Amino acid sequence: MVDVFRAGTSVVTALANGARAVIPVKSQGEAGRLVSRFDADVSMFAGERDGVALPGYASDVSPRRFSSEAVRGKTVVMLSSNGTPSFARANKTRETALGTFVNAIAAADYLRREAHAGGATIVCAGYRGGVALEDVLCAGLLVERVAGSAMGCGDGAQIAHGLYRGAKHDLARALVSADRTRQLVDAGAGDDVAACVRIDAIDVLPVFRDNRLVAA
Repeated sequence: MVDVFRAGTSVVTALANGARAVIPVKSQGEAGRLVSRFDADVSMFAGERDGVALPGYASDVSPRRFSSEAVRGKTVVMLSSNGTPSFARANKTRETALGTFVNAIAAADYLRREAHAGGATIVCAGYRGGVALEDVLCAGLLVERVAGSAMGCGDGAQIAHGLYRGAKHDLARALVSADRTRQLVDAGAGDDVAACVRIDAIDVLPVFRDNRLVAA
């Protein structure tokens, strides 16, 4: 699954900085039920809606919040507008890995292995049931790295790859007009855009196992 803004990048960052696991939840009620199960010393609750921190949570879902000092040795319970519900709904019959720009090398390596073993599918989290430009561009990057081109791929892969090829030399500029970019800027979180498009910055692959994301 591809999710660039912001939950996906935050999951990668948290695991790279020593978090034991990230538990994605679909609602505040679900997060609340987990509060009593975790000692505050070994857990962190992060929540946001549309880029704005939720009251009562230790952090929002900016990747800049998940430093080693904040998360090392902890289980992070994370609630976001779109990313964490998408993870929580992931197909339980197949392993789901998380790809972003920051861990593109690890994600491409995983897809390549899965393709050789029988097939792999790239699914974009999108936003509220619609298309998210940042996720499509990241999917196009992964198609290029795994297959070299979109020849022989489905229409979705061809569209993603074509968009990525046109934007690859200046992704930040390509994302200026994206819906989520404008939303993050309006919410005062514009710095997260740059944090989420640092290609190959982190060599960690989160995989979804036992209802939580852990480093493979």
